[in-house]
Amino acid sequence: MTPLDHPKDLAAWQTWQRRRHLLREAKASVISVARRRTAAPEFMTMHTQAEAPALLLALDATTPTKIAALIKPLEQLVGRLPVGVLAPAEVTEHLPGGGWTARRLPRTAKALREQAQSGGTLSGVSGVMSTGHYLPVGGVSNAWAQDRGLAIWVVQHGLLTPKAPPLPSDARVLAFSEADGGFWASGRDDVEVHAVGSQLLYESAQLVPVTSSSGVAPVFLGQLHGVELDRMSLIQSTYRFCRDVGAIYRPHPGERDIASRTVHQWWERAGIPFDRSGRALTDLRAPVVSTFSTGVLEAAARGLDAWVYHRRPPAWLNEFWQRYDMRPWGEEPTPPPAQPVEAPARRIADIVCQSN
Repeated sequence: MTPLDHPKDLAAWQTWQRRRHLLREAKASVISVARRRTAAPEFMTMHTQAEAPALLLALDATTPTKIAALIKPLEQLVGRLPVGVLAPAEVTEHLPGGGWTARRLPRTAKALREQAQSGGTLSGVSGVMSTGHYLPVGGVSNAWAQDRGLAIWVVQHGLLTPKAPPLPSDARVLAFSEADGGFWASGRDDVEVHAVGSQLLYESAQLVPVTSSSGVAPVFLGQLHGVELDRMSLIQSTYRFCRDVGAIYRPHPGERDIASRTVHQWWERAGIPFDRSGRALTDLRAPVVSTFSTGVLEAAARGLDAWVYHRRPPAWLNEFWQRYDMRPWGEEPTPPPAQPVEAPARRIADIVCQSN
């Protein structure tokens, strides 16, 4: 079984990421130089309620997967455990309940240390919860937690490939499954795994079941923004499928870079139909196909026919499909993922409260 490429070394993973995004990295470097010249500090926003938090939640983005992974458990913690929320900007509209106050802090571990000193706002925090330490706010929060010896909770928010970022040291992982937790740990002995399920998939399974409309072209969920696969092989494979099957291509919201837009123009000139409606995945009634998107499992959970496809899948991709029981195009559709009796968000809240 193929393990994580970088099971422990976050710096090595970040270097790999930068190399896979050369054009994006060049642009970021220019912006970084400009910022250094103006000496403008980076900020984050801390959200608190009346009671000083016992848990600090680091929310680096308000994407659907991160909302399901972090905000849904937060809803279950209201009234049981006071929680503070760190985010790149104000996210009060996404937070449950009322009475939230927001204030900006420098995006540094030092700023958090100051909030914990002399009975400050964060002096009673016993743990930090995030989706990892590979993004800015999660990174700062986890560095501060490591310094203080706090509990570090990491909630899985998406499907895991060998290209996934490593876990922080001494992490307590709230994983979709034991298999995912073991894979993410990749042989490490400092990681504690709790299998809780996926809140995103759980919610998909609770919706009114639907079936794929007969005679409707499949929708291919785009992933050109990803860096896990060789880009040219992904482009050729996706194009071949859409051309040969007559599938409708649905671009991922992240496909905004110039290379992806150029590919889109080429495909449209070649007659590939596009779905740019922006409608939610849960509104689809067509069969769904993708290379390794979580959307395949979301569709299967709802009752839609769903498959995966790659013209020449590398070994790790075949292993990935097997771990999630995703079925290749041409086989029987992907079965609905098994769901826990208790909502994963509720289970996460219970585990965190019991350990606090």
